[in-house]
Amino acid sequence: MANVQQTVATMNQMAASVQSNSETAAEVDKLSVAASSAATKGGNAMQTVVKTMG
Repeated sequence: MANVQQTVATMNQMAASVQSNSETAAEVDKLSVAASSAATKGGNAMQTVVKTMG
């Protein structure tokens, strides 16, 4: 019986870890989209500066 309880506890821990990893991955995705957008805007600003100077 103890083995079954230990298995259940381990499975619950694994489920919690998977949920946490999923939430972290979603947050990383949001941050990467924001970083990509910022980089694109920065690149566009630099192009404008170069055109203005040139």
